[in-house]
Amino acid sequence: MVLSDHAPSRPARVAVAAAIASLAVAFLCGFTVQRRLPGIASHSDFAVQWFCTKVLWTGGNPYAAAGPGRSFDWPAPLVYPATALVAIAPLAGLPLHVAEAAFLAFGTAALAYLLTARGWWRLCVFLSAPFSVAITTVQWSPLLAAAAVAPPLAWLVAAKPSVGLAIAAYCPHRRWLRWAIGGGAALAVAAFALEPSWVGSWLGALAQRPAADTGVSSGTAGFYSAPVALPGGAVVLLAVLRWRRPEARLLAAMASVPHIMTGYELVPLIALVPATFAEALLLAVGSWVARYGFAFGQPYADLNASYRAAGVWGLWCVLVPMTLMVLSRPNEGEVPASMDRAASFVRRAIRRCWYRL
Repeated sequence: MVLSDHAPSRPARVAVAAAIASLAVAFLCGFTVQRRLPGIASHSDFAVQWFCTKVLWTGGNPYAAAGPGRSFDWPAPLVYPATALVAIAPLAGLPLHVAEAAFLAFGTAALAYLLTARGWWRLCVFLSAPFSVAITTVQWSPLLAAAAVAPPLAWLVAAKPSVGLAIAAYCPHRRWLRWAIGGGAALAVAAFALEPSWVGSWLGALAQRPAADTGVSSGTAGFYSAPVALPGGAVVLLAVLRWRRPEARLLAAMASVPHIMTGYELVPLIALVPATFAEALLLAVGSWVARYGFAFGQPYADLNASYRAAGVWGLWCVLVPMTLMVLSRPNEGEVPASMDRAASFVRRAIRRCWYRL
């Protein structure tokens, strides 16, 4: 059942969004204190970007600033494009912890406000394990989920192009694309003006292996993998059978994009795929089953084995149930005429090949 399709009042949505953002920041502050304990990363992912943004704006090469033994001592190099650094430039002048809180608060509040346009039930995403990971590591995923449904935020997908392309599958309409392409191009121009060679440096950073002390063995596949490459992962691609539905396109695209499978990239999916309160709650609970199932399986042989195990748990506890949810719905929805023509062409090509066989 759908809990409610009645739109809450705007003041109520603003108040709830502010409250959820405040709780997220409080949780982050508590975790920041725990960073002093052994076994916990000393910085968030955002801290690397914040530091490298300061380097970029002072004329330095941000990709030479972060990594093992560098100015920002971190197990891995900067893996974000310079467009991400330009996007967070307004926060670079703030103290790190203030900048982290502001970034997290904005992304959380924006997502909460946008999700409640048709009811409160989509707020279940904030009870999920992926969102808790997004808080502690200060990730882009809440903000990118908000960008999927708010064209004026679409330009932010340029900060994470791989996930951004998957987000574009959710809303490929002209207004959204104009914001995404125009804003993304502006970020890229600013990045080239500040560091003309950033693309080569970024691609080089992506090709680097993490430091030896992270436990990554040379025989493993690497940090980044697509869920469809996991055992049984191809089943998620069945979502394309409902290609007219935005959540089906998003699911298939996100499952095909390589990323670190620690869970936080599931935030857009848990926010946007459910169609009912029961589905949203089921996915939130499933995400915690995946989190604790992964934890009980420790220790793992190395860091990549750990990431792979997290991906397998996420696949079977979250992505496969999502696929079943999507397949239970009719293939209905508005799509651009160009997408409809492309789908018709593909269907005709498949029929011709089938008849020839």
